Amino acid sequence: MTKKSKPIVWLLFIVYCVVLIKMILFKMPFNQIDDAIRAISVGRIADNLKMANFIPFKHILVYMDAYFKIAMKNLGMGILLFIPLGYFLPALTKHRQFKNVIVVGLLTSISFETLQLLLSLGVFDIDDIILNGIGVVFGYMIYKSFR
Repeated sequence: MTKKSKPIVWLLFIVYCVVLIKMILFKMPFNQIDDAIRAISVGRIADNLKMANFIPFKHILVYMDAYFKIAMKNLGMGILLFIPLGYFLPALTKHRQFKNVIVVGLLTSISFETLQLLLSLGVFDIDDIILNGIGVVFGYMIYKSFR
């Protein structure tokens, strides 16, 4: 990457981050987000934990059996949303090793899932972390193919 293109890539990365946050955490109308955040309590978090999925591939397999089209959309979105992260991380930082990119990508996904759980802005799902991780791998592969 040239010195001239680096600010443009940083700008694209910032736009990507804003879009990612919007799509994952703020997908509901603002009044619902406000209500969810105002209603945070230990009991609500406990309820969210009951709905959380900690069993890998549980929701993926259920959706594949019953709702194939919905499953394909969810699988695709879970992967597609994190491909840019897998590309931007090595492109913009000095940490270009695969393991570093994967760790940061997975920690980012885990953070989003945890925030959804704590703030009642979605459901914690280990399957999303797996799909997001696959997206990071694809993004890293794209980065490596253009180097």
